[in-house]
Amino acid sequence: MMFLEHGVRFVAVNNDVDSDKGENEFAPFKNIFNEWYARDTSKKIKYSIKAKGKQGKKLSSNPPYGYKKDSKQPENWIIDEETVQLAQKLRKNKRRPTKYDTIPLLSGLLVCPKYGKNLSFLRAVSISKNQEKYVCSTYRARTTAYISWDSRSQTD
Repeated sequence: MMFLEHGVRFVAVNNDVDSDKGENEFAPFKNIFNEWYARDTSKKIKYSIKAKGKQGKKLSSNPPYGYKKDSKQPENWIIDEETVQLAQKLRKNKRRPTKYDTIPLLSGLLVCPKYGKNLSFLRAVSISKNQEKYVCSTYRARTTAYISWDSRSQTD
């Protein structure tokens, strides 16, 4: 035992182990069974949580974002209308950053005057910053609809 080498007395009351009494032949077996028991219990808990979720039951006491506890029945969750409106507003005006970590300010807000589709931000390695453009989203489908808007000349 490592404890004896460092002058430490090890006592496990439940397992009837005392390092002063000498080695216990059953201690390694008890350790293995305890390890198996812990692993088995962990699997059972994991499966019960999974089954509970598949049945549509709640897995936590706190409601997820967008829901709130019902004031009359706290075990029930109701949709938080204020949060839903905020989420819809954010989703409507979402702007994803480009590969170069720049967020195009007008992406999704500009509309192609010819086809009425959104203008998308165009940026590539071969394009310098002063050549960035907004291009009609139908450009690839209809090659005649290349409408660009120079972002630098309008925002400066």
